Amino acid sequence: LVFSWAFYRAFRISELVCENKQGIWGLQAGDVWESSEWLTIMIRDFKTEKEGRGLAITLFRAEGCRTCPVTCYSFYKAIRPKGKGGYLIHQNSTTLSCFQFISLFKRAVHGLGLSVKEYGSHSFRIVATTEAVRWGLGPEEVRRIGRWCENQAT
Repeated sequence: LVFSWAFYRAFRISELVCENKQGIWGLQAGDVWESSEWLTIMIRDFKTEKEGRGLAITLFRAEGCRTCPVTCYSFYKAIRPKGKGGYLIHQNSTTLSCFQFISLFKRAVHGLGLSVKEYGSHSFRIVATTEAVRWGLGPEEVRRIGRWCENQAT
């Protein structure tokens, strides 16, 4: 789930996962709203946020794609225990931390036979924006997706 979300909306990892296992910062239970075709994720704290309002980011269904962020969310929601605190948790209900995310990501990269040294948590943002350019989106749209502009829209 977290890999799907990180890619589809070029999230910074710190916007999704908690700083530590205690569940401080990061995405919290109650920060995700759904419909059948989309999800809205409330990011409360992010790098370019200056006013403290947060930002609602929408992820749309990607039909026919195994990594569809809406489908991945549906599977995750079906097995995630209800509760407060960090939204992205392990099976034992402990919060997924940034350190753990990076560790899981490196294991996945290694499992694919790729060099761990060539990939990091920023790889999701880099690939997402590279794909946006390949799809023909212009510079302003790419900046909006990556939230690299002052007036951020979802």
